[in-house]
Amino acid sequence: MRNTRTVPARPVPLIALAVTTAGSLLLGPDAGAAEPRPPVHREAALDQQVARAPLSAAQRALTGVGAAPEAEATLGDDGRGYPRQQVLGPDPVNPGDKSLKLGLTPYHALAPELNRLQALGDRVSVEVAGRSAGGHRLYLVTVTGPETARQARSQARMRELIERAPALAAKSSEIKRTYKAPVFVNSNIHGDEWEGTDASLKLIRRLATAQDAKTRDLLAHSRLYFNITANPDGRIAGTRANANGFDMNRDFVTAMRFTVVQGSRR
Repeated sequence: MRNTRTVPARPVPLIALAVTTAGSLLLGPDAGAAEPRPPVHREAALDQQVARAPLSAAQRALTGVGAAPEAEATLGDDGRGYPRQQVLGPDPVNPGDKSLKLGLTPYHALAPELNRLQALGDRVSVEVAGRSAGGHRLYLVTVTGPETARQARSQARMRELIERAPALAAKSSEIKRTYKAPVFVNSNIHGDEWEGTDASLKLIRRLATAQDAKTRDLLAHSRLYFNITANPDGRIAGTRANANGFDMNRDFVTAMRFTVVQGSRR
């Protein structure tokens, strides 16, 4: 008689704040020219088809820089420096956005506010990382000191060394002296917990304008990545889950494995 036993799945380590890439924010390519969609409610959305993001999304980069229109692309180490700014087109005003009842920032006000933050100087970059399950744009905001393209490539090379040869990287004087530590802030994961988005916007404005020595030192040695709203579908509809009824704070193993879960069902 053969004995069988179940081998438990090997746990996947997760890092809450320090991330090696912004790839964990990405979804499928943005379709900036698509027609606006109405607010998506959880109950009606369960029958929608699951939207899937390509696994290679993190390898492609935005092509529009400066005042160029939004481009269809995602993020990655493409050799560009910082800032990486673009002008975001507006969304239709939606008086039914549930965040309005608390006097907070509705989804349709995010693009204009992010444009204003970029215009404050050379520290804030906004890129469209993809779309939510309900079709809403997802914004990645990077706050850091200016970098030339050469400096950005150097950062990518050092990060690769840290990932592939951590013991060797620990001995690198260049890394100790010049590497920018990545910090990831994931806001508004549960759609009906709105305040994280507004707190992030206030912090970004503070970092964009402060001239004190501590802020300058922070931005010279760090890149701060803000996922402004991880769940715009729920933000608009006032629901915990996204447009496919998926609780985005309950399956981070899947989220890390497949970049970010876009409308997954269990």
